[in-house]
Amino acid sequence: MGELNGRQQKFAEAYAAGNSAAEAARIAGYARANARIQGSRMLSNLNISREIERIQEEMRDKSTADYREACARLTAIVRDPEAKDADVIRAVDGLARLNRWPQTGGGPAGYGPAIDSMSESELRKAIGLD
Repeated sequence: MGELNGRQQKFAEAYAAGNSAAEAARIAGYARANARIQGSRMLSNLNISREIERIQEEMRDKSTADYREACARLTAIVRDPEAKDADVIRAVDGLARLNRWPQTGGGPAGYGPAIDSMSESELRKAIGLD
């Protein structure tokens, strides 16, 4: 991939951050009168387009929890002895959805017995924590 000059890099960063092409061009230092034209030209440049994609992918990686992270956080709630019943129930429901546990009916999400009606101790026993 070719090197981008300073204006091109600023444009790519501004556009990847959600600005319009014209606004990104203005942020990159192009004159307001030419910003629409420059923005359009910049987007048609393959190196700039690739840089925008790279930046957006990097932003997604930083802002999106992956499957393992989501499961780990939900599991931590389930295992927390001080967690409220409602939080444990929501965490179990979240784990069920993420792991695509079989839907057998009964509960509000369709997973197993009606977990909303289970006490915390019944729920902990059902998922093997007690």
